[in-house]
Amino acid sequence: MNTGELNQEQDLPVAERIAWLISRFMNQALTPAEREELDDWVGASDENLLVFERLTSNAGAMLDWHERLDKEKALKRIKTMAGIKQPAPRSIFRRLWPYGVAACILIFCFVYFLPRFPGREGHAGLSAVRPGTNKAVLTLPGGRTIILGATAGRLARLDNLEIFGQDGELYYKGMGTGSSQHTLSVPRGGYYRVLLSDGTRVWLNAESSLSFPAVFSPGTREVRLRGQAYFDVARASSSLFRVIVEGPQEAAGKVEVLGTRFVINAYAGDGPPMVTLLEGSVKISNGADSSMLSPGQQALVDSSISMRNADTEAETAWKNGSFLFREASIESIAAQIARWYDVEIDYKGGVTYHFNATISRNEPLPRLLYLLEGTEIVSFALEGKKLIIRPRTASR
Repeated sequence: MNTGELNQEQDLPVAERIAWLISRFMNQALTPAEREELDDWVGASDENLLVFERLTSNAGAMLDWHERLDKEKALKRIKTMAGIKQPAPRSIFRRLWPYGVAACILIFCFVYFLPRFPGREGHAGLSAVRPGTNKAVLTLPGGRTIILGATAGRLARLDNLEIFGQDGELYYKGMGTGSSQHTLSVPRGGYYRVLLSDGTRVWLNAESSLSFPAVFSPGTREVRLRGQAYFDVARASSSLFRVIVEGPQEAAGKVEVLGTRFVINAYAGDGPPMVTLLEGSVKISNGADSSMLSPGQQALVDSSISMRNADTEAETAWKNGSFLFREASIESIAAQIARWYDVEIDYKGGVTYHFNATISRNEPLPRLLYLLEGTEIVSFALEGKKLIIRPRTASR
């Protein structure tokens, strides 16, 4: 199928074909050949991808509008929703006009030609599910909290200490006391960084928290972590940098370094805490046992400490703005989806397939699920804030 710029004689047949394929996609009825054809069209241009995402993520809205509007108004609304305007001669909108036609045809495919599709319980609600953003809560001594977001500037002043937020990063200026503990908590659907007083920078993933002194005391640099964080530790010959990793037990492990870069993954329910070293060296201990890590190694901290080679690209993908799944189970993928898109997971079981995919964390959830459903192994549906995961072959 020609996916390039179309002339007016070609517009309607191609638009009909794309509308039909997208309709079958929404009804989970694509054959493998049709799936390949749709994939080719979606990947042929940014405009095609944009139209596909906007149509599939708002399918439920199409039906709702049709129920309460006449056909003429519904067609106007669906054009607006898809980002299609009346084309001006030789403008970019002329190239997008065929897909406006496809959008118009698509609403009739949904309403008149297809059986009731699973969008109302499935993908229709996904348009309200957004990727994570820069947001966190800073808890100060005494319990006062500050909501952090994209707003830049001074957030608070504590005696001679000023607290700032800028481009998703928390930082301090001035003098404070080493016993003054602050806690940065990142909720589901959030992501934030903090620049500590010694120059160490910490990236916190969703559903994570870091407790730290506003200003480190001489000879002492210690923080406490729950969840997942990437550390770029500033070198200081006078003191080690120590991370107390909190887990199901009060303290699941301790990491000691001078200057180095590493990742800690200590989410509750995800198995033993893991420490992945990227650069430098670290000492891992859990009370009775201790080990030294070399770059490219990963330590699993349980009742004992075990070592293995790390997939450093996969372990740092979240910090670099991507999902990177390599032979990943649906359970591990679901855990990441839950944290980043702030949804609850209802896994029905029966999916033993391991997935491989790479996608930006800025993509809307429908796009990620589209890639996973391309395996024809798994299907998804959304009910409110609950994402239901089933084997593709299971009855719906």
